[in-house]
Amino acid sequence: NARITASYVTSVSNWNADFFVNGAYVYRAKQIDATSNQQSDKINKLSLRLGLKTERWKVTLFGENLANKAAAVVVRKNDRFPLYPRRIGVTVSSSF
Repeated sequence: NARITASYVTSVSNWNADFFVNGAYVYRAKQIDATSNQQSDKINKLSLRLGLKTERWKVTLFGENLANKAAAVVVRKNDRFPLYPRRIGVTVSSSF
C-alpha cells in the first residue's frame, strides 16, 4: 500500500490571499477478508484540491477519484462496497 501527497501554497498579494494546490495518490493492493475469504480489488485513486484562502473566507475546487476507477473497496460475505465514482465540486467557507 502507498500514499503520495504534495502541496503548494503561494501568496496572491493583489487579493491578500493564498493560492493552494493539494494532490494525493493512493494505491492499495488487493486484500482478502479473513471471515469470508473474499478478495477486494486493488485501488488506484487520484484526488486534487485547489483554491484561494484569506483570513475570512476560503474557496476550494476539488476532484476525487479523478481517474474514475471502479473497484470494490470492502468485500464481506456477499456484500461489495464500491469505491465512489468521480466527484468534482466546489466548497465555500467563511469564518467570523
